[in-house]
Amino acid sequence: MFVGELINNMQSQEKYIETIIIGAGISGLCLSHHLKDHDYLIFESSDVVGGKITTQFSDGSLFEYGPNSLMLRSNDVKDLISELNLENDLVFAQKSSSARYLAKGTSLIKITPLNLITKILDFNFFYKILTLTYTKKTTDENETVFDFFQRKLGTAFTKYIITPFVSGIYAGDPHKLLIKGAFKKIFQLEKEYNSLIIGALSSKKQKKHKIDSGIASFKEGLIQICNTLYENSKNKILCNRKVQSITKVNDKYKITVNDKIYSCKNLILTIPAYNASSLLKGFLPETFIYSLDKINYPWLMVAQVLIPKTEIKLNNRGFGFLQIPDKNSKVLGCLFNSYMFPKKAKPGYELFTCFVGGSKSPGFKDIPTKQLQSEVIDYLAQVLKINNTKSIQITSMNWEQSIPQYDQNQNNFSQQLLKMTECQKNLYFCSNYVSGVSLPDCISNAKNMANLINS
Repeated sequence: MFVGELINNMQSQEKYIETIIIGAGISGLCLSHHLKDHDYLIFESSDVVGGKITTQFSDGSLFEYGPNSLMLRSNDVKDLISELNLENDLVFAQKSSSARYLAKGTSLIKITPLNLITKILDFNFFYKILTLTYTKKTTDENETVFDFFQRKLGTAFTKYIITPFVSGIYAGDPHKLLIKGAFKKIFQLEKEYNSLIIGALSSKKQKKHKIDSGIASFKEGLIQICNTLYENSKNKILCNRKVQSITKVNDKYKITVNDKIYSCKNLILTIPAYNASSLLKGFLPETFIYSLDKINYPWLMVAQVLIPKTEIKLNNRGFGFLQIPDKNSKVLGCLFNSYMFPKKAKPGYELFTCFVGGSKSPGFKDIPTKQLQSEVIDYLAQVLKINNTKSIQITSMNWEQSIPQYDQNQNNFSQQLLKMTECQKNLYFCSNYVSGVSLPDCISNAKNMANLINS
């Protein structure tokens, strides 16, 4: 009798929610927006929302330690901004900041057709262009980013353009990232047309939108879109809620959160792979858990550098620069943040955001932070022609696990995910290690996931 009463008591304390979402980063928050008429709850372990979006205000300056800006190209992103009534809070990058540079040592080379022809590229590249990048198709289903672009555009273009881009933007190694995961659209163009040029010309354009395209942020930084999403659904987004365990009983998932038990039909995980794997060990196959554990998130330092305008002798400005691999530089790339968004830096200063580490330099995490900061300052002083470094201010944040890498490990996970979904109904993964790392990817994928749940 006592056991029966205990079971009945536990069941009466259990709360049923049709859909439970774990994690209130940008993916979880966008899910909440599109599921607003649905029975759902979001559990977030920290006391703030936003995940890797980390905006900080300090002494009159605005620092972004996660994503730095939002590319407004996709109508999914523009629609979300309109639905949140944030059009008037958008801040577009200055048109004069469109210039991009490559750093060769400590010298900046502006990326222009003439400079590429005379200083970077070789005859092989122009031959590839003249042949419209038509090449013999590969039989390698797991072709790397480096091998793909070398085949399509030549060694020089791949070494001096693609490698800095992959390292500086994705903290990745082009010899390890797979083209089909890291650059899905380009992979599909080649698969369909066998020509990147013909494929690009044949691609369907987005319908015109009332919001302009371009690089943008918000008046209060990128965290503003997260805070707005939270405010619109805060009664269904519960912070400081640590998920302790997940089990499955019959066709329902049972989630223990802060010693309370919830059950649900649909369970969506938006948290990083390394957090998801520990929660799912109880009832999913070991091969799937192993594939989650193996997804690589490299160490990355994000350094915010404030420099008095009067100290900078170099006149070159724009979006920023990417570093051509150089054993003498630890910096992967640098954004000219206050040149894009002037109000990000306090009066009289310019703000530069530098990136150090990534997949190609895992050992950098063992170097003391102060030493790395000092090396960043010394390097920038050479690039920007600064004589007096004493007035330079630097702060930084170290991400032990930064951007998920779309390499062979992620590809193995994707294959395991397909198998898992065949036997585990209503368990979903909506995170940047599944279908793209960028903010637009996360926003679009969350919308698609919500449509699936709503249907």
